[in-house]
This record gives sequence, structure tokens and C-alpha cells, in this order.
Amino acid sequence: MMRVIGGIYRHRQLKYLSDDLTRPTSDRIREAVFSALGNQVNNKTVLDLFAGSGAMGIEALSRGAEKATFVDIRKEAINIISENLKSLGITAEVIKSNYQAFLNKENLDQYDLIFLDPPYAFQQLSSLLETLCVKVNKDAIFVIEVNHQHDFSSFNFKKIREYKYSDKFIYIIGR
Repeated sequence: MMRVIGGIYRHRQLKYLSDDLTRPTSDRIREAVFSALGNQVNNKTVLDLFAGSGAMGIEALSRGAEKATFVDIRKEAINIISENLKSLGITAEVIKSNYQAFLNKENLDQYDLIFLDPPYAFQQLSSLLETLCVKVNKDAIFVIEVNHQHDFSSFNFKKIREYKYSDKFIYIIGR
């Protein structure tokens, strides 16, 4: 079972895909991330890229984010995100797209808070961050979940917080 940890939708259950391609962000990790972000979520515009169940974006909306866009390439994930939003009565943009096509066509400077949880086999994280650094607003905060340690200093990011849980590394970074 997965649930919303805090905010107006606290304790509400969320559906998620239970397959080999999906790694839902645990309650414990979401709680740590949103505790670190604190009120930096309020009135923000959120991008949940590689959204999976949409749990991170939904948690942000529950805690005061103004709006969110959920992007995933898999139809099954889009359906789960849509079901979760509908069950909570949330209206949000849900886009079925690969990340490159989305980044190439969207106006990204509207996003203040960006969640990135790519598949562990994803090899283009540096390229993705280079693109995002050019296209998002200079005050954007990134929350990145990966399976190995990263050094983001070449992107002129300052580390806000870093967590390690089992095989996951969580970075909260900004410029």
C-alpha cells in the first residue's frame, strides 16, 4: 500500500504499478524529501518526469504546490496517475511522452520544482540535466532519485540535501 504522507490528502491511498519497471518512492523517502523541502513547495509549479504512479507530484500538490504536470512514456503509468488524480479530485496535466519529446516541445521555465526518477538503466542523466539547466527557471529545485552516487558540481548546483536508502540515492539540488 502506498499513501499520501502529508498535506490535504494525507493518508489517502495511491495505486501503483507492481512490475519490474516500476520502483515506487517509499513513504519514508517521500517524507524525508518533503520535510527537507518544507514550505519551498508552496505555490510552486511541479514537473514529475518519469512519473510512475505520480506519487511525488501528488504529494507536492497535497502540500501546497499550485499545479503539476505528470509525464511518463508508459500507457499503464499514465492510467495509474490518472486514476490516482481522479480518486483525489485533483485536476492536473498528464502527458504520455518520452522525456526527450516532452523537453523539446514544452515551455520548461514555468517549472519551479522538478522530480526526476528515471529508470535505473537510464544513461542520459547528465544530458537530461544539461537540457533542463538551459530550459528551466534559474531558481528551480530538482529532486533526483538514482541508484548510484552522482556529483552535480559541473552543473553549478548547490546540494540542498542528499539521502541514501538501500540502493537509492536521493538528491535535492538547486542553483
